[in-house]
Amino acid sequence: MRRQTSPWVAFSVVIFVCVGMSALLAIPGKAQSSSTQQPAILSISFPDVSHGWAAGLNGTILATTDGGSNWKHQTTDEDARQPFTAVDFIDAVHGWLATATGSILVTSDGGVNWKRQSQLPAAPLCLQFLDSSRGWVAGTNGTIAATSDGGANSSLFIPPPISDFFSIHFVDPSRGWVVGTGGTILATTDGGGNWNPQSSGTTVGLLGVYFISASNGWAVGQNGTILATTDGGTSWKPQFSGTQVVLHSVHFIDPNHGRVVGMGGTILETSDGGMSWKHQPSGTTGNLYTLQFVDSNHGWTASPSPWAPGIWATTDGGATWKPQLVADSTDAPKN
Repeated sequence: MRRQTSPWVAFSVVIFVCVGMSALLAIPGKAQSSSTQQPAILSISFPDVSHGWAAGLNGTILATTDGGSNWKHQTTDEDARQPFTAVDFIDAVHGWLATATGSILVTSDGGVNWKRQSQLPAAPLCLQFLDSSRGWVAGTNGTIAATSDGGANSSLFIPPPISDFFSIHFVDPSRGWVVGTGGTILATTDGGGNWNPQSSGTTVGLLGVYFISASNGWAVGQNGTILATTDGGTSWKPQFSGTQVVLHSVHFIDPNHGRVVGMGGTILETSDGGMSWKHQPSGTTGNLYTLQFVDSNHGWTASPSPWAPGIWATTDGGATWKPQLVADSTDAPKN
């Protein structure tokens, strides 16, 4: 049943069942209040080279105004023990934050103050805003939500117990894609009013999607899967990653240059649109879940892994990655 109360519009779609990264939200832990405890980060957002936010387990929300050289904790009124699953800022002051319990928080002062904006019936695992009005959220139980007024209002949709979406990406207010379990790729050309399945050619879980234009996009996931399209998803073709690890996130700065991050500190780089991928040294064994570049040189990635939580940054296009917030540990899992 659907109860329409706002421009947040929720949609439900049936997708295939597969083990998803939402299981990570069950990682136990204590609220991190000590400066000696390193945050377990699930999501990062940089609207420019200086201002950034990082969100993750144990109610962690961090902010920087110097590109990550220094990070400061921010606070919300939410339960300090719950995970923040996604964060997105469109500029230095306007941002949104998603919680594992379905809350969407908003700030208009750079995170000095966060207020609850709406409550979704499922856990949002990803979100994106194009501007102060138009945004989208996707997550567990096949839920996708859209807003045209910055999320000021909300509507609820109670879907059947189906599967999860892990990544959403829009290139403009009309055209977007979402990926999830069972190789699911859905596309919209009307801002999320209607979603149509695309054939991915795989049944493995897809965890990240990114489009550089309405035509050129990539999706990544389990078993080292990288898919690419040059026609907006009408056809998807596999690319050879050279790895079998789970790949979590993908980001391109132009049609040729992109990177992928994944399990065990994996970072892959391409300069030919994915025709070939090569490893870049990350300096960590942590599982990297999030990736963002703001230009050809400046990028960030992060890990929530208990043995190697932290944030890493590059200023040379990924040739070298330097720790910003990292815990030293020898507790990495043995192969």
